[in-house]
Amino acid sequence: CVQCNKSFTEAGNLRTHMLSHSGEKLHKCAECKKSFSTASNLRTHLFTHSGEKLYKCAGCNKSFSQAVHLRCHLLTHTGEKPHKCTQCNYSANQAVNLRRHITTHSGESNHICAQCNKSFSQADTLKKHLLIHTGEKPQRCTLCNFSCITTGNLNHHMEKVHSGAN
Repeated sequence: CVQCNKSFTEAGNLRTHMLSHSGEKLHKCAECKKSFSTASNLRTHLFTHSGEKLYKCAGCNKSFSQAVHLRCHLLTHTGEKPHKCTQCNYSANQAVNLRRHITTHSGESNHICAQCNKSFSQADTLKKHLLIHTGEKPQRCTLCNFSCITTGNLNHHMEKVHSGAN
């Protein structure tokens, strides 16, 4: 690759890799409009809509629609966090979490709430924040009428209120 010097044994793999630099995503999900750089990534994504979860954790029986999600989940059982921040002692079990964390060191807050002018370094944090203004609580308990903004709060609810229920 002329941009990052990564090497490939097959030209097709290089062409696919080049899409990561261009940001070109030609393969769109008809259901949610999310875009992907390869047809293979789109096919993998489609499992999230079917609800089919073929990959099961032997440790806790949690199921996943993608093998990569199971591999990341397995790190939660070992406690392994191989992705380390070079600026502080933060470590993460996924590279995406480390990349998100690194933005906290830059001091940049490019994502600003139009309602209250609060600024955020990450777009997804602003997106969650906006739910405070709308009152929307998209995370819903399947066992009672509880709803909340974040999956973390829903998981906490499930552990505290429905710990014995499956």
